Amino acid sequence: MSGIVLIVIGVSLVVMVLVLTVGRGPGGRPRPPRSISGMAERENAAHTQFEIEEHDIEEMLAARNALRARIGKPPIGDELAEDARRRPPDESEKA
Repeated sequence: MSGIVLIVIGVSLVVMVLVLTVGRGPGGRPRPPRSISGMAERENAAHTQFEIEEHDIEEMLAARNALRARIGKPPIGDELAEDARRRPPDESEKA
């Protein structure tokens, strides 16, 4: 065999070994495609962010309304509803 054939076979073996090992996770178990692409991590991060914001917004509004109550102003929701009642409807809302 010539030297070039041996180099091609050697490189092919190295590439094959790398391809087989990249798809393996800890413990030699195959990783799911979602894990390799990073999709699972992005979904987990989005879900965590949603859970945080779901509770934080309610807590922020409650704290803001507590401050408004101390200075004698109505809660934020009541003020927005009153503004909506006082404002004349736009042309787009009439149609």
